[in-house]
Amino acid sequence: MRTLRILRQSLVSRPLVAGACVAGWTVLGLQADELDTAFSRLVEGRSYLNGFPESKTRKVLVEDFLGLNGRTSNRPSLAETVELALSIRRAEPTEPSSFVSGQAPRSIQAKVIAWEALESLATGYLYAGNKDLLDGVRVSYPGSSSANDSRLMPKEEATVFPGTSQKQLTYARLYFQQAIKDVLSYVAEDTTGALRAGSSLYPTVPHYVTFDEEKEDGILDHDRFDDPNFGGPAVQDREASQSVAYLYGSSLERYGLATVGYADQLWRSAYAGPGAGAKRTEVEKNAMLNRAAELLRNDVHAQFLATLPLAARLSDGTDGTVNEFQQAKIDQARVSVTDAVRLRDQILAGEKPTQTALVSAWDPTSIQMQIGLCRDAYEAARLKWGGDAQVPADGSVAYELARTEQAQTLNGERDISLRNSLETQLLEITGEDPDNYGNLRSDAAREAYVQAVKMKFDRLVDERNPNGDGLRDGSLMSIQALRLIQAIREIEAKKGHVRSFVERINIERKKSLNENLTITANALVISVMDAVIATADSVEGWTTTCACGMASGVSQTLKTNLGKLLSTRDIAIRTLRLASERVAINEIQSAAVIKNLIIDQRNAADQIPSIFVQSSIASAELLQLFSRANRLVQDHAFYQDVTDRLWYRDPSLAFKLEKAEEEYRDLLQEYRIELYKLARMLEAAWTERFLNPIKQANGSTIVPLNNGSFDGFTEAESVFSIPNHTQGLAFFNALKAWDTKLREPEFRGAPSAVLWDANSFAGQPLSLRRDLFKLIDYRYDLAGNYYVQDSALERQSIQQFRAILLDLANRDAANASGFTRLRIDFPLTYNQARVILGQSAPVPIVAQNRPGGGFDQFWNHRIKKIGVKIVGKNVFAAGSTVPISVELFGNVDRIGFFPDSVFTFTRSLSTFQIPLYQRDPDKRLVGEPFFGTGIGIPAAISSTQVPMNEVGGWPLFCDNFVLRIGSQGTLRIENIEDIELYLQMEVGSPPAVAWGN
Repeated sequence: MRTLRILRQSLVSRPLVAGACVAGWTVLGLQADELDTAFSRLVEGRSYLNGFPESKTRKVLVEDFLGLNGRTSNRPSLAETVELALSIRRAEPTEPSSFVSGQAPRSIQAKVIAWEALESLATGYLYAGNKDLLDGVRVSYPGSSSANDSRLMPKEEATVFPGTSQKQLTYARLYFQQAIKDVLSYVAEDTTGALRAGSSLYPTVPHYVTFDEEKEDGILDHDRFDDPNFGGPAVQDREASQSVAYLYGSSLERYGLATVGYADQLWRSAYAGPGAGAKRTEVEKNAMLNRAAELLRNDVHAQFLATLPLAARLSDGTDGTVNEFQQAKIDQARVSVTDAVRLRDQILAGEKPTQTALVSAWDPTSIQMQIGLCRDAYEAARLKWGGDAQVPADGSVAYELARTEQAQTLNGERDISLRNSLETQLLEITGEDPDNYGNLRSDAAREAYVQAVKMKFDRLVDERNPNGDGLRDGSLMSIQALRLIQAIREIEAKKGHVRSFVERINIERKKSLNENLTITANALVISVMDAVIATADSVEGWTTTCACGMASGVSQTLKTNLGKLLSTRDIAIRTLRLASERVAINEIQSAAVIKNLIIDQRNAADQIPSIFVQSSIASAELLQLFSRANRLVQDHAFYQDVTDRLWYRDPSLAFKLEKAEEEYRDLLQEYRIELYKLARMLEAAWTERFLNPIKQANGSTIVPLNNGSFDGFTEAESVFSIPNHTQGLAFFNALKAWDTKLREPEFRGAPSAVLWDANSFAGQPLSLRRDLFKLIDYRYDLAGNYYVQDSALERQSIQQFRAILLDLANRDAANASGFTRLRIDFPLTYNQARVILGQSAPVPIVAQNRPGGGFDQFWNHRIKKIGVKIVGKNVFAAGSTVPISVELFGNVDRIGFFPDSVFTFTRSLSTFQIPLYQRDPDKRLVGEPFFGTGIGIPAAISSTQVPMNEVGGWPLFCDNFVLRIGSQGTLRIENIEDIELYLQMEVGSPPAVAWGN
């Protein structure tokens, strides 16, 4: 509900149109149970439908609904009806799921009244929008003329862009948008938010419903809720109307058509200019392109949001079956949004417009050529992928993919070799993982690695902490660093030990002083101490330690220190020997102690050289390991430098693969497009959509195309989901299977090459004067009950026809500088009637039952030959024929074969619209005609035998044919009596297609 409110606010944010009489929904303050008041407002509001189509034209209907040309608008009454019904429903209890037949609660009665008001609103806006849409993108709507449109430009269009149907298309958009807004307003405010979607009275057309119904079990009692606008004496009051849900979907579809049509015109006109020979300024061109892109962006957002309630509310009136109508309307919105997005992308990409139609012909020759294009596109995509060769060609996706996979394998092996042979050794030696330094792939990474190792062990040795974190990684350098630290610590310990003898002897000296006060003893002790101190000093000067990182250790500074040590020892001994003779007996023991201490000091000093050697060995081995690690780093660089020159190390391999894949994707997209064109051509040739599964001719039996491999292709648009050329070939084969299956007797049957006379009555060709302009010159004979010739009527008819032709020539801009041609626009539509000489009543232009009793299959009419005759004397100065051109560019109708039920059998129309950008032949700047010859065909003059000209299978029914006759400098319109058309056609299944293997 919140989404609906947001959408409603976005759509209601602007006024409907300038000058249009549109009232908002206002609360009138009436009682909530005033159903009669609400129904009376409904009757008043939908009175615009009264008399249509029997006595009221579409033009008048639209004017009544909108309040144009002095009329009063019906929309306010219908809007008030909805508001009144909503007020009633808000005041009533929740509607029950079931109730007694004929006794519907007020809430449900109010809901039906609201639905009928919404149906009338949406119907009116569809008629109004369709009128402007046709005026804007194709041909003039019957009875209208854009040149005489007195409406103001809608306020949304602040800038006028000449050369476009700006006014008509903007009004069309706003009319369709208003229908969407009205429905969304109701959905957002109603207690259930439901939309009526079907009626049991129309099982074969479930999107139709009834109102003013006479059934006894109807929701609205007919005696009480009788609409005098409908029914009458001997006429059952059961008026048909499309459901509000279906009308909502139709409005959404037309809103997209109007927006895309307008944006397309802005895009094309921006480049083409406002008229022949005129150019636009860059400012105006950019303004038009920006406006087109803005319209499309808003259209995509609005359609996406408006599709949400469509998906939730629309039903086909049946239970337990596929919801075809819901899916159809959602698909319409999807296609419309896709068109808008595609066109916006083209505009933003700066693409220039072209006039080439997607599908301009569907005759056997064109289909055969398209099959060839599909095969070529498939072969190009297949070869780009790699083809069937065991060794794919260089540049193909398979080749580049194989090379890339091989390169990835070899690169993997290379990295494994590097890791096992070099990086693992480095980790074992240094304890530093090369992975943390980009796997040593660059000079900077390698330099950083070596520097990190050096700094690590310099710090560890300088700190001399055997418990340091860096010494616990188990690497070889860590072990050697520990040994070096151990040697340095032992040297320091031994030096301290040797120095400690000074303190010990000093202690002994103090003891001796206390016991021996003689001067001799004192002198003796002092002399001994001097010798011991000299010994300690000699050790201090002999060994030194250095905190130099990995270069740390113990060094020897004086080589004579050991000799000095021995001499001082002898002096001490000699002094003691002399003193011992003079000291008292109690000093002997002290001397012995001192002697032992000196001996111990000597032994400790003797151990220092061996520790020095161990320190030197540890330092050397640590430096050796560091050198080995540095060498491995250099080997790593050398290995990479060598292998980087091998083919599998080429970084462009990835780009080559990407390029091959992009080229394949482009070819695959071209293949999809060609397949889609082929599908649409086949659809046009068969006048029915490609579907899988398909129905047999009995209208009920459903058969899949094959054993299941085509099940993913349910419609022509399925081609855009194929992921590769193999699936594209499967879609191609699905089209082939569909075309082949339809030719079987139980489906549509084989084609017939018999040419029928499209005019149905031999000798009476189609007359522009009599049959198409309705200037009938036959008089009805009441006594004989048939039409007979009348000379007076014929003269009058010819005069009127000439006056029409002269008026057309005078108003033709091509004749502004002199008479150069005669252009005649006329319709030839399904069920168009003509008066036939000798017949009792008007008959269709193309009749199912022919005068001779033959039976026309009455579907899929195709014009194969066309002839034209200009009737009159001295129309041209000389010659028996004159070149003319005939083209179609309006709305094309083809009778399809849809045997859904007895109500639709052989009566369905399949409409194939010409692309929205196709314009009048005179305004076409580039490109070939959509239909027609373009270069002209010979037309017979006066009594000349009519030459029949081969055409490629034109559709028979189009609401705008264009006949152009060059003046040749001698054309005299005042001598033309009539222009006759001779048409020969095929019916039924289209000619066979040679699919090949």
